[in-house]
Amino acid sequence: MDATIEQLLPIFLSLLKDEFPDVRLNIISKFDQVNQVIRIDLLLQSLLPAIVELAEDRQWRVRLAIIEYIPLLACQLGVGFFDDKLGALCMQWLEDKVFSIRDAAANNLKRLAEEFGPEWAMQHIIPQGDTNQALIHIMARLLVHVPCHPEWNFISCFVFESLLKHVKKSNLLPRSKPCTCSYAFSCST
Repeated sequence: MDATIEQLLPIFLSLLKDEFPDVRLNIISKFDQVNQVIRIDLLLQSLLPAIVELAEDRQWRVRLAIIEYIPLLACQLGVGFFDDKLGALCMQWLEDKVFSIRDAAANNLKRLAEEFGPEWAMQHIIPQGDTNQALIHIMARLLVHVPCHPEWNFISCFVFESLLKHVKKSNLLPRSKPCTCSYAFSCST
């Protein structure tokens, strides 16, 4: 098995640097299968620099493929690894010049908030809303799509208060769930 890994890893990494975007895109789309052959800890030593490099690829489809892989990687490696190694990268994608990239990055943060829980969202996403205008998009999604659950209603209050600074109430409230709106109003008054 070790000999297989020693031979596969260099090939895999060279394909990630191929000059043709379709090759890079196909390799990225198979990351989950590669994880089954090459242990994630070995793969990460080499893969993390490649992810960072591909995150700035000139082809937006390659960047999009990396973005779509991040939640799987974050779930496998845990919240600590994500915060240390990938969090800033995900925030950077929120300001990409391509809408599809910004939209996918916002969806990723929403999925990660659901995976890592409301406490993580409170500590890592919501505080950046005051300094990062691109986060307004994800914060609106968190508020509109938040489950009607007491923990998430608590988070909704902070999201709602932060959004009130940037968005007129009339634009946001018609799309919000009733339980979220009533709870958010009771928190902000």
